[in-house]
Amino acid sequence: MSDCLLAPDVYLCITEDAAVFLDLGRNQYVGLEATYLPVLRSVMTSENPGTLHTEELVDKLREAGLVCDDQRNGRPLIPTSVEVADTLLVPMDADVTADVRSHVRPHHIANLFISYALASLSFRLCSLKRAVRRVETIKNRKARSGDTALDLDAARRLVQIFEYLRPLLYTSQDKCLLDSLTLIEFLARYDVFPTWILGVRTGPFRAHSWVQHSRYVFNDSPGHTRAYVPILAI
Repeated sequence: MSDCLLAPDVYLCITEDAAVFLDLGRNQYVGLEATYLPVLRSVMTSENPGTLHTEELVDKLREAGLVCDDQRNGRPLIPTSVEVADTLLVPMDADVTADVRSHVRPHHIANLFISYALASLSFRLCSLKRAVRRVETIKNRKARSGDTALDLDAARRLVQIFEYLRPLLYTSQDKCLLDSLTLIEFLARYDVFPTWILGVRTGPFRAHSWVQHSRYVFNDSPGHTRAYVPILAI
């Protein structure tokens, strides 16, 4: 089944008991029950491509718009994969309030307000797809410059400032998508480009979003993010 590809704007992850597709075009998650996982894996590896079960599954996925045979725009039928983060970038027990306050400048406040406005508009007036494409554009621009290294010390200081100023506009509780996109926008204004991640867990289904680079989580705890399987990483 070598011509079975993920459709444009569709992403995949596999949890312990299900497969989950994220369709950005329709702004929805689609689950595949555990009983289908062996068949899906055979499709992914092109094993037993001619069996009735694999053909039936591919037909269903194609009808749902999740897979295609478009070699130009489709992507390999493989789950999203990122490094597992095990360290918090800014330790939760670090008492650095006074030090952070001394480093806050007017441009930090201005950039936070701008970043929050852009993130809010992305979700209220546009869509998750538009937000994802915007972040891709920002990061591709950085990649074209040839300088893709991330200064962790600079990132840590900026995240501390971000967390110190964030209560001026909102709290992060139950706003993981907005918080992560606002942080991505804020850091980009200082040429810091970590990875924005959307993850899911099943039984019951829940979705979550966070920012990380390599083994470091920027706006969550590693113990929490490890409960989610990444489905999209930008």
